[in-house]
Amino acid sequence: MTLAADLLLLAAAAVWGTTFVVVQAGLRDVSPLLFVAVRFTAAAVLVAPLVLWRRGRPTSHAWWAGAAAGLPLLAGFALQTVGLQWTAPGRAAFLTGLYVVLVPLLAPLAGARMADARTWAAVALALAGTAALTHPGHGTAAGFGLGDVCMIGCAFAFAVQILAVDRVAGSLTPWNLLATELCVVAGVSWPVTLALEAPRFRPTPGALGALAAVVLLASVGALWAQNWAQRRLSPARTAVIFAMEPVFAAATSWLVTGERLTGWGLAGGGAILVAMVVCGRGGRT
Repeated sequence: MTLAADLLLLAAAAVWGTTFVVVQAGLRDVSPLLFVAVRFTAAAVLVAPLVLWRRGRPTSHAWWAGAAAGLPLLAGFALQTVGLQWTAPGRAAFLTGLYVVLVPLLAPLAGARMADARTWAAVALALAGTAALTHPGHGTAAGFGLGDVCMIGCAFAFAVQILAVDRVAGSLTPWNLLATELCVVAGVSWPVTLALEAPRFRPTPGALGALAAVVLLASVGALWAQNWAQRRLSPARTAVIFAMEPVFAAATSWLVTGERLTGWGLAGGGAILVAMVVCGRGGRT
């Protein structure tokens, strides 16, 4: 079962990594917060009726669990989608991947042990990598920008989401948690969208294709895989497997858009990856 959980998380990392490019393409025709709202509403419409038909009405505990996992998920995807307007996909993925280091740092808030010396060393390495990746000499952007701020905020949100799923996944089936999680994200994302942006939507083939891909693969498939796997794996192990996400993203961005990391970018991305692996080698957080 542990191997199956590892493989499912690796598949989820591959999906999320490759869809950086897909989402960025969709943002040509859809405003970012509206993209998130439509994405999760469509996913909720697909999943919720199935859960209601097979398992009945969700309990109040299921809704609380869905809110605990769903609200940081919404924050993470909203920041990530907004940030992709100004940050190249490969660079964005490496910065988002900082959540792998943040999980053990934030774990004491969820009742786990304090970070050890290895974790603090990984944090220092990750910070150095971030500085190198956002160096003014990096080819894809001039220094540290608003898109980078969004991606680092996204990393914090995803770290909280991983810890939240760890706390609630054992008390619900993966489908029940997924249904309430998606419904919470969908319900909250619409007022956020209408309050913070002027929605823009052109139903081009590119936009509809991007939405279909992220709904089916990233919002339903990958999130269900996370919920199922985290019933069997610790947050630290989950996070280190997810460290492969920026590798998939960088490879996809290079193949599709031609994005190339300069010397500074390669050094920074490599340092962040090493920090992720070092940080995730420990036991349960």
